Amino acid sequence: MFFNAGSSAAIAGGANKDAERAIINTVLAPAAAGLFTFATRKHITGEKKDIRLDFQALTNGILAGLVAITAGCASVEPWAAVIMGLIGSLTYSLACLAMNKAKIDDPLEAFQVHGACGVMGCILVAFF
Repeated sequence: MFFNAGSSAAIAGGANKDAERAIINTVLAPAAAGLFTFATRKHITGEKKDIRLDFQALTNGILAGLVAITAGCASVEPWAAVIMGLIGSLTYSLACLAMNKAKIDDPLEAFQVHGACGVMGCILVAFF
């Protein structure tokens, strides 16, 4: 988590606002994404209907939120970080659906989390 704040090179002195914003955004986005994915992924993808709670969705949703916020963690407001986390969650779930429809096997869902959410995070910086 502190990697985003440390990369701003502004922990000490008067220029610490970027680091503070990066830390809070790096907490808010994955929290929102993880909870949203946990609640919605099985409904979006249509898989695992017999499972009530999907732990892999929770953990990958958290990672999706982290990846989605990394590009703009020090430059967006906290409310935007929550929205970016939610959009990252949707991106992850829709990428899972697309990969399943294309019959591409990615058991760790690495592309869905890092590739799709990373691209979406870069695009979202322009809007927030």
